[in-house]
Amino acid sequence: KNYSDYYQANFKDVFQFALTPPEKLPTDNYISYGNKARLLFESHARTHYRIEYTTNREHDKLKEFYRIPDNADDDFKNMLDVINSLSHGMTFADENSISSRELQRNIRFLLEVLYNKDRFHVEQMAGDLM
Repeated sequence: KNYSDYYQANFKDVFQFALTPPEKLPTDNYISYGNKARLLFESHARTHYRIEYTTNREHDKLKEFYRIPDNADDDFKNMLDVINSLSHGMTFADENSISSRELQRNIRFLLEVLYNKDRFHVEQMAGDLM
């Protein structure tokens, strides 16, 4: 139950960040949303497909299981790069500038991937934010 509560709390936090209007996006402390997004995706992939890490090393499996069309593959790879890179803390952010808007765009893509694969899951986790 605690894990489930933790997962849903993170899911709602990430979902709220995805819904934030661009002019109201935070200009600091937004990097943590990349790590939270990675946690969501890895938890889903681990639970449903026994994929331990949602990295480009697992790209082909992830693409197959999440039914990523070829025309969205570049966006998918970029999303994987962003959420995984930001999960390593400020080192990546210090060396590679990423705006809150770019992070939001990648998180929206991730949520779209999850929604297309498991709409019920997203609706249940997002709850009243839907």
